[in-house]
Amino acid sequence: MTQRNSLDATFALSADVTLPGGLVFLPFDALLIAEGEWSNSCNRLGIDKAVNVFSQAIGLIINMNYDAKDAAERQLRDRVVRPNDDGEHKRIVDDLKKAGVDFEFIEYLKGETHYIVVTITKASLLGLGALQADLPRERLLERSNVDEEKLLGAARTVATIFGLPAESSFCDFHPVKLFDFSSRAKALCGYKVLGVCTGGSQQGQVSSLDIEAHDELGIAEAAYFERALPELRATAMELQEATDDDGRSRLTERTRLAKLERLHQARADIAALEEAQRAFKERVEIKRGLTSLVPVFPVGDSLLEPFWPQGLGSNRGFHSALDAAWAVHVLSVQGLQASLLERNFAYDLMMQMNWFSK
Repeated sequence: MTQRNSLDATFALSADVTLPGGLVFLPFDALLIAEGEWSNSCNRLGIDKAVNVFSQAIGLIINMNYDAKDAAERQLRDRVVRPNDDGEHKRIVDDLKKAGVDFEFIEYLKGETHYIVVTITKASLLGLGALQADLPRERLLERSNVDEEKLLGAARTVATIFGLPAESSFCDFHPVKLFDFSSRAKALCGYKVLGVCTGGSQQGQVSSLDIEAHDELGIAEAAYFERALPELRATAMELQEATDDDGRSRLTERTRLAKLERLHQARADIAALEEAQRAFKERVEIKRGLTSLVPVFPVGDSLLEPFWPQGLGSNRGFHSALDAAWAVHVLSVQGLQASLLERNFAYDLMMQMNWFSK
C-alpha cells in the first residue's frame, strides 16, 4: 500500500513568520532526516512511502556488558537457536519454553557486549507481563503499554538460559528494546524539496516538490503517467469484457470471482494513478513560483526500512547517509539540479542491488 503524507503548514515555516518567544531561525542549505522508521519529520514534511505489511513480528534486543576477565563469558560463542533445534541447543530450547518464552529464532553475538536478538511472540510478552494489554498493532509497543521492569526480567531470563552469569549487568545505552518489524516502508522518492511560494493564494507559505523538482526527472515522470494510464485502462476493459463473457458461460463461481477481483484491483490501480497524476500536475504548477529551494534527504530507516532478519539496517543506513552527504557536497559545488540527480541515482542503485552478494 502507499502511505500518502501532506506537508504540515504549521511545521515548515518561511522566514517571514513571526516565531514565538524563545525560538530562533537557523539558516540551512539542506536537511537530513535520521529519525528511524517512525520519522515524524518525514510525515509532517509530506514524504510519501510504499509500505509492505506482514504478519505480526516483534523483535526483542538485549544488550549486556561483557567482562573479558570472566572465564565463563569468554567461553560463550555466537549461535542461532530455533525452536526445533536438537543437540547442544535442546537444553536452551526446553528451558526457554519452561520460562514462557515462545520464539521463532534467537541469535547471540559476542563483541564489545553480549548482544541477543529474539523474535518473540506477542503471547509470550503478554504472559510474562512485559506488555500490559493486547492493544492494536500500531499501539502495542507504545511506552505506556510496556512494563520496563518485567521486560528487563524477561531479558535476564533469556540471558541466563544462554549462559550469561546472573551478575552480568545491562548496558547503560539501550539495555533492552522491543520493536515491531511487521511492516517495511520505503520512501517513493529519495528526496523532498521545500520552497516558498511567491504568488497565488499560497504566497509566503512553504510548499514542497517530489521527483518533479529535477527538470529531466519530472519530464520522465510525466511521460510515465501518459504511458501507464492508457495501458491500465486497456487492461481494465479487457477484464470487463472477459467478465461479461463469463456471465454467459458455465465457469465455476470461483473462477468468475477471481476475475472480478482482478477487475476491481485494476480499477483501484487506475484511480490511484489518476490521483498521483493530478497531484503531480499540481506540484509542477507550484514549482514555477517557488524560491529559496532546499532539499530534504531522509537517511537510514527514515528512507528505507530493512527487513530485520536480513541484517541490512546498518549496511543501508551507512550507505544512504554517505549518499546524502555526497548529494550535499554536489549541492554546494554544482547546484540543486545536479544534487537531486545524484541522490536519485544512488537511491535507485540501493533499491536494485543484490545486497546478499555484496
